[in-house]
Amino acid sequence: MVRARRALALVVVCAGLVATLFACASVLGIEDRPQRVEADAAPPLDATADVSDAGADAQCNLFESRACSADCPRDFCDDFDEDGQAPETRWKTPIGFKNPFTRGDSGVMLTTSANSPPMALSATTASSAQTSYGMLAHLLSFHPAHDGQQFDGVRVALDFRIDALSLTGTGGGPVKDAGNAAVLGMLRSELSAQPHGIAIVLSGKSMAIDVADDVLGGTGANALGVVNDNLDLTFLEGNWLQLELFVGDRDRAVKLGYDRCAAADVGPGLVAVAALGGRALGVACVDVPASFGPPSWPEDPIILAGSLLFSAGNASFRIDNVVADFFVK
Repeated sequence: MVRARRALALVVVCAGLVATLFACASVLGIEDRPQRVEADAAPPLDATADVSDAGADAQCNLFESRACSADCPRDFCDDFDEDGQAPETRWKTPIGFKNPFTRGDSGVMLTTSANSPPMALSATTASSAQTSYGMLAHLLSFHPAHDGQQFDGVRVALDFRIDALSLTGTGGGPVKDAGNAAVLGMLRSELSAQPHGIAIVLSGKSMAIDVADDVLGGTGANALGVVNDNLDLTFLEGNWLQLELFVGDRDRAVKLGYDRCAAADVGPGLVAVAALGGRALGVACVDVPASFGPPSWPEDPIILAGSLLFSAGNASFRIDNVVADFFVK
């Protein structure tokens, strides 16, 4: 099994905007670095026995990275291979966003050299000082696709590859005195002046999941968990890896194989999980604070995918096979 120290880290998002304001600035200040989470002893994740209550065919492994197919129905799937599609064709734009949305020297485009040929998404951004991003946003809806059923969790995953990454700035983002970047995240759909969000953040040699009451202003309650604190970015460059984000009931997370959620420091109720490389390169599980919002908010989340920098630097990520699946009790 690949050890966590060979991991690579990549990152995800934070970004909420209000009305036409698309500024994703700092995502919480963290003064103390969290303790390392040991993740390389976890057994392989097996979802095949539990897919019947996730809206997928019984022969479909929801945790397997694969192109979109009628043989494996999803609540959302984009492999960017649809004939004539634009990057945002399959993405339902949330109120207050535009697709794609960019800031700085940024953009998204379809490109070849995909994890599942023929096409993938290329997201790039660069800035000399301020936050910059090139991203897509999609509004997921538990109802009416699962009408009459009770929500138990939602999992979003994508395959990504680092084409280039340079974190030259040290301001902005949840990890202070370091560069911060992201490629995947989730927001509450009820946007406000202080939007609530969850980001998987890459900073230097570490990757962490951050749950923030205010992803823009850096105030309010937050929870932070380390996915891997000994990453080698050169290992990630040019290699495709899967990145996962799960939000739901802790018991469901444990049932799906995210064993870190069974630890004594994780309470019952709503949790957020980040996993890298099929869990072989790291897993983190943190409580979602009650102040984040009602436990029903993940039934209609906004997912974000692309390239985001919280300060000076440049980033180029390749993304493929973006999927989302709801789980029911």
